[in-house]
This record gives sequence, C-alpha cells and structure tokens, in this order.
Amino acid sequence: MKRISEALQTIVSTSPFLEEGLMRGIVNLSALARELRPQLERELMKSISDSAVLMALKRLSESLDRKTAMQVMSFRKMVNLTVRSELTEYTFARSADTLKRLRQVLDDLEPESGDYVSFSHGGAEITIIISASAASLVERFFSGEREISRLPGLSAVSIRLPAESVYIPGVHYGILKQLAWSGVNVIEVVSTYTELTIVLERTVVDQAFSILMAYFRQEENG
Repeated sequence: MKRISEALQTIVSTSPFLEEGLMRGIVNLSALARELRPQLERELMKSISDSAVLMALKRLSESLDRKTAMQVMSFRKMVNLTVRSELTEYTFARSADTLKRLRQVLDDLEPESGDYVSFSHGGAEITIIISASAASLVERFFSGEREISRLPGLSAVSIRLPAESVYIPGVHYGILKQLAWSGVNVIEVVSTYTELTIVLERTVVDQAFSILMAYFRQEENG
C-alpha cells in the first residue's frame, strides 16, 4: 500500500510551482496540509490526520532543501554564459534523404568559420539550427524537401555546466523556470553533455541573459 510520503511526493512533483515554494520555504505547511489531506485520503482510501500530512510535508521540504544544495554546488562550478546571434531554425519533414542532406551541410561547413549548427532528428521531422551566415547551405541541400517551418533572426544563450550536473535532478528545470517565471518565451532547447543552449527570439535575448546571470550570481552567493 502506498504511504503518505509517496503519494505526497507524486502530488508535489507534478506541480513545479508548489515544489518551488517548498524549496524556498515560503509555503505555509499547516495550510497546505489541510488543503492536500482530502486528495490524499481519496488516493490512499483511508482517513488521515492533518498532523500526519504536516509531518510528511516537513520531511519532503527537507529533502528538497538537500536537492537545492546539490544544485548550488553545481552552479558554483559554472564556466560561463555565451550569447549567439543571427541564427535560423529550419524544420523539415523527415524523408529517406534527410540524413544524407544533413551530412552534405556538415561537410560543406568551413571548420574555421565559427558557425553554429545543431540538429535534432525525430521520428517525423528534422530540425536544424544554424548561423545565418551558413543558412544558404541548408537551403541548397534541402531543396526539394518539405519545409515545415523557418524561424530566422533568432539568438541563443549557451550555458556551460560541470560534468557532474548530469547526475543532479532538476538542473535544467532550475534554469528554464527562471525564464518561464519572467514571461520569456523559449523557442528551442538544445543540450550536449556539458552545454545547455536556449534558443530565443532576438528581442528577448538580452533580458534572458540578464535573468540567468542574476540567478547564477544569487546561487554563487548562497
């Protein structure tokens, strides 16, 4: 039979704003316990006291605090933030030739040009994000493919993360929620082992950079 703590963890994990409130210690736990008790009783099919829910909430808050501490330790090893401008995102319907065409684009990129390129090859689509200076390669080699969308004039903020961040739950969420809470729309997210790239409209990239810099400085200062 599921325990109160397990059911409570499920509820909190599906509500990012509630989880954030518990992490920051800005939630009235007694009021929240009274609010959640009926839902927990329905799920567990038994009567539960407010005090039992309150105790489970306190234990959960403490575990979230430990997770936050792990994130802070990771962020203190942050290398840097880099802004890239003049990017174009292309999305094409996947076909038998899309990988061959992508290889042609990559083969023709000048190694010393510093042009940015990333791609995602899904089940039905392929998306390519590339510097505007090299966008003509995509248009040439993907001519004849069905183009689903083209978003020019984009910018991106790239964040270097320490390798151990791969094993820390919620690292990417902790970064992206800063933009969501500030009403900054994210066009695309691209990640490699130690780099997270957030693709944005050009008009909001300066705002996004400032928000993220303020966030990381806050984490560094504890």
